[in-house]
Amino acid sequence: MEFSKRLKFLRNEKNISQEELAKLLNISRTSITNYELGRNEASTQVLDKLSEIFNCSIDYLLGKMEF
Repeated sequence: MEFSKRLKFLRNEKNISQEELAKLLNISRTSITNYELGRNEASTQVLDKLSEIFNCSIDYLLGKMEF
């Protein structure tokens, strides 16, 4: 699964809105939308924060391994 789909899956699984996730990451909701649509790639800093929020590895977020 690619990053865009995995991010949306994890966000929905934890019942977190795009707005809430954006606030946790200190970025815009539009950035979350663009990540989930595959328009933009997340920075290393954002990936690191996402891995903490979702308690998973960056490799998992990027689809390089399964949980």
